[in-house]
Amino acid sequence: MNARSPSPPCFIYGLVAVTAIGLASWFGWKSGAQVPVSRETTFLTEPLLPDGRVNYALAVLLKRKELVTPENNAAIPFLQATWPCDMPPNQWNSICREMEFDMPDANGLRMPYHAECEQPFRQWIIDKMIAEDASNIPFTMRIRNLTMVAADAPWRDEQFPPLAAWVEEQSPHIDRLHEIRGKTSFYFPMVLMIDYPRIELASTRIPASQQLRIAAEALSIRAMYHVGHDQPEAAWRDASIIFELGRIHPEMPSLIELNASFTVFERAISVTHALLASGQCDAALLNEIETSLDEMAPFDLIADAVSNYERLVSLDTALRSGADSPSGEVDIPSVDSTALAVRLNKNFDRITEILSHSSTTQRHAALKEMYDELSSATGPRTLVGDLMSTVQFSAEGKRAADNATYVLLPSIMQLCIGESRANTSLQLLRVAIRLQRHRLQHGDYPPALHPAIDPQLTGDPFTDDSLRYHRFANGYLLYSLFENQTDDLHGERPEEPLSFMPPRQTTPNLDIYLATPTSNFKSQLEAELREMWP
Repeated sequence: MNARSPSPPCFIYGLVAVTAIGLASWFGWKSGAQVPVSRETTFLTEPLLPDGRVNYALAVLLKRKELVTPENNAAIPFLQATWPCDMPPNQWNSICREMEFDMPDANGLRMPYHAECEQPFRQWIIDKMIAEDASNIPFTMRIRNLTMVAADAPWRDEQFPPLAAWVEEQSPHIDRLHEIRGKTSFYFPMVLMIDYPRIELASTRIPASQQLRIAAEALSIRAMYHVGHDQPEAAWRDASIIFELGRIHPEMPSLIELNASFTVFERAISVTHALLASGQCDAALLNEIETSLDEMAPFDLIADAVSNYERLVSLDTALRSGADSPSGEVDIPSVDSTALAVRLNKNFDRITEILSHSSTTQRHAALKEMYDELSSATGPRTLVGDLMSTVQFSAEGKRAADNATYVLLPSIMQLCIGESRANTSLQLLRVAIRLQRHRLQHGDYPPALHPAIDPQLTGDPFTDDSLRYHRFANGYLLYSLFENQTDDLHGERPEEPLSFMPPRQTTPNLDIYLATPTSNFKSQLEAELREMWP
């Protein structure tokens, strides 16, 4: 698997969500009387604001903290390890009070590209440079690129001295992340919802998503350091915590939070595969890793996120905006708010039903069909349509709901691909463990998947065939054709995987693969350094 191929970034989902919310807000602003509270309109019927409207922000807050205690809340050691977790100081007291832990008296994890850690890396880069002028070097970006190389491949102290010093300095904070193991909740509340429980749900900042990625990166760097020093058990301990980070999420999660989970989970798979490919795992460690992976159920979270959190955001924005408009601002309502709410709920019910399909291919086709329908329904109107909209407030309300749904659907479809990627990558990793066990027992990888590997494990979930497997003199290439069911890697296979450089993933549904040997730190580091000067 290409460990450095990014999943669709969090800000894209945020941008699309903001656009959808903006549309709902605009149409809500143009709406008329307050909507009656019911399952068909407001979806929730409590808690209520003093004016009788549903308090969606408080509903989310109460749901997320429902079964949380200081003892089972993984967000507490996570926040202590990464303190202040990118929060401004004026929010610290509220968070600590709400989560019931003492405020840390010092900063937690800091990455090499953070300002307080940069200087040793800057000097090391300058010392490595051939050119004398370092004034044009974008150090922060370059340091980040170099550390990502160290997160992808085993390395040693002498290869990257400032990073080795960083590992030693930051290890207490990385160790603190291990305290999330076994905890069953993740309650890291949105600060505005604590202090202002009547706040609009769409205006709250979702914490932790980016910090989860940073924590996973730090664990990856140290895990690869352990592999570089022939310490496979220590490497697995760090990798296993990345898996934990990828699987913890709040009750009633958002799409943005799920995107972070899938991204972190794929990083855990990359790190674990690099550990397997190192050949350092004995039979006992392979069994331990296999047992841990077998306990992980496939992700199936998007339907819940859409049916609950994303629905509530859309309803809250659409219904709140009209009610919050200054008196007299809208003389004649042009949208039936009740029709808008009913249509939004029906659209979300339909999406949720589609997402309940077990076949990812069926889900994608059904979502695409709905998207095309909404595209036609919300396209440019004729003159007759414009005239009808001035008198048919109900029709205009439905159109407003369809517009908001139409904008949100692409994010849902892309995140479905992200969920499928994570689940398929986990299957590939399970096969990779069997391949490594075969090598340990027989001295080499098998020439074919069958009969060495159980056929129930090696079926490609997107075709009627097996996963693709190509054996090389010193490794293998294992991959799924994934959702487009096309062999995108067919022309990319080399004689030896040492030179295997898969195509850059310009679309998110290309083949998903694991290749052994994995990245070589020395060559990747040299390539990054060469990019810093002509």
